[in-house]
Amino acid sequence: MEFLDKKISLNFNKQNNYKPSQKMAENVIRIPPNKYIHVLDNNTNITRLEIGPATFIRKEHESIVEGPSAMINLPPRTYCQISDPILRGKDGKPQLTPFGQVKNNQGEIEYRIADVYPDPFPLFPGEKLVGKIEKLLIIQQNNALRLTAVRDFLDGEVKRIAGSEWQRKGPFTYVPRIEEEVVSIIKAEVF
Repeated sequence: MEFLDKKISLNFNKQNNYKPSQKMAENVIRIPPNKYIHVLDNNTNITRLEIGPATFIRKEHESIVEGPSAMINLPPRTYCQISDPILRGKDGKPQLTPFGQVKNNQGEIEYRIADVYPDPFPLFPGEKLVGKIEKLLIIQQNNALRLTAVRDFLDGEVKRIAGSEWQRKGPFTYVPRIEEEVVSIIKAEVF
């Protein structure tokens, strides 16, 4: 009887091309340093972030939605644009829904600057990198930057209304804001 059981299990393995080591390798994901993955829990429909270096063992009810992807590393004096950024609490930690999903600020854009994000950072589920990493704009002396407001906001003590335009005289390094857009760089002319 024992011989018959072994024969049946061997026939099953041959028919389905089942290799235990291959099946196990599909469930083990090695996340290298400065990489991340997004894991979808199919039971709760919640996507979470796993950061490397780590060895992640995927459960039967989970699937890898993204990754391993490289973290975003901002060199000095650069920035990037993130669409649908996560909401952060006063302590700087991501806000979660009652079910454990990270909350995204849908339809918004966030500029992340190298001074604030000196270390590599991952994109949370729902966040997207718009374009590429850009250098900060440096306005030289005797030049100015013409800006326009895209929404109402308070610029120091000055209230800017959507559609209004103003200039900032150089020299300075321009850090982009979601409330304003660059119209042009004005260069001094000598007549």
